[in-house]
Amino acid sequence: MSDQLRFLDGVRGWCAFYVLIFHCFLWGGWGTGFMPRAKVAVDIFIVMSGFLMVHVSTKRLGGKGYDFQSTIEFYVRRFFRISPVYYLALGLIFLFHDQIERWIYELQSRNINTWSHGAH
Repeated sequence: MSDQLRFLDGVRGWCAFYVLIFHCFLWGGWGTGFMPRAKVAVDIFIVMSGFLMVHVSTKRLGGKGYDFQSTIEFYVRRFFRISPVYYLALGLIFLFHDQIERWIYELQSRNINTWSHGAH
């Protein structure tokens, strides 16, 4: 049996995609009244992520129980899995800040009624 449960990875992917689409509708001013709130998708994503982390770490330990070394290894793996993407995104935001800001203003100008306080 694999350490990962692909179905749950798929559920997490769909939840993340739903939150993205919900925010696009919300920020675009198109309304979200016809869509269920994204908070449910966030909750599902967090619960599934927690379950998968425990599942993978339990499989990795092989029934020998937790110890300090395995806890350190877990957090080091987690750091090196998350930090490269985080720092890449942060760097891209700093590099393309002006363009991103123009896109935000363009999006806001498409619906003045919703964004009248922020449109330039």
